[in-house]
Amino acid sequence: MKAGRAQEIMQGNDYIPVVFNGKNVMLQDINEPKEEVTVYECDNHENVQIVPLKKLKEK
Repeated sequence: MKAGRAQEIMQGNDYIPVVFNGKNVMLQDINEPKEEVTVYECDNHENVQIVPLKKLKEK
């Protein structure tokens, strides 16, 4: 699976809107020091993938 592409990075907000495999999803920051976030589906919050926050910011 491809990592989600960040549309908007919202500082001070736990949730970041992104497009993941053509679907609108939310990223929830789960471990700030390790710069990892979890990708969730918006409808049922099913865990899809963990991706590095750095890679999202670089795109």
